[in-house]
Amino acid sequence: MTAVFDPIAQEYDTHFSNTLIGLAQRQAVWTYLNTVIGNHSSLNILEISCGTGEDALFFARQGHEVLATDASPMMLKVTSDKAAQQQLDTSVRTLQYDINHLEMEFPSNSFDLIFSNFGGINCLQRENLAHLMAQCSQWLKPRGHLIWVVMGKFCWWETLYFLAKRQPKQAFRRATNQAVDASIGIENQTLPIWYYSPRQIKREAKPYLQKHHLQAIGNFVPPSYLERFFSQRKSWLKRMEWLDRSTQKLPFLAYQSDHFLIDFKKNAQ
Repeated sequence: MTAVFDPIAQEYDTHFSNTLIGLAQRQAVWTYLNTVIGNHSSLNILEISCGTGEDALFFARQGHEVLATDASPMMLKVTSDKAAQQQLDTSVRTLQYDINHLEMEFPSNSFDLIFSNFGGINCLQRENLAHLMAQCSQWLKPRGHLIWVVMGKFCWWETLYFLAKRQPKQAFRRATNQAVDASIGIENQTLPIWYYSPRQIKREAKPYLQKHHLQAIGNFVPPSYLERFFSQRKSWLKRMEWLDRSTQKLPFLAYQSDHFLIDFKKNAQ
């Protein structure tokens, strides 16, 4: 995974984070995060697969301490550079960490929140999911939250898009428990990813954590590869954002959206 993301680290924000669709989907995630962390100060947060640090900086701006981890040294460098530019480098630490290398350990009860956004968990091999969930539950403090934003096993936008292009294999590529070679859209790079349903994530968390919340991210707002089309139709996208906000309390939509947000809470001990 490192070899894939290093060459695109400098351009990643241009191709996703700063696009209209990228901003819309991230704002939906941040809106929910504010309901969890908004009344707290100085939380200790572990971010898994932080990418270019957009979420780490969001947390730091609210006064929290963030350990931002990623498999890619170049992604971590971009994160560190951004934190320094925004004078948040004392609140954002970085650590190279590949979630498929399961020997990584943190002290028990270390973090108030463990967070991963926009498919970082989809880089986790299927056979490693249960182990990582067990680790996260151990690293969380009592009453701590684990919040992951994951690409699901079915996205109606994606299915319709690829069927319209007469590419049925692509239309249903998510409907498997096997690794899928996915394009990351820059320099023809691909990497193996695993798609997960909310039900699969809940099953692995059940021995350790209680489900607190589930919602769709990008049910009406489309996937990012449709940016070119919707950048010329901004009013359409605004209506789709409104529809996503209006239906965020309907958890069943998480089973058909581009991503889903799932929040677990650790019991008090």
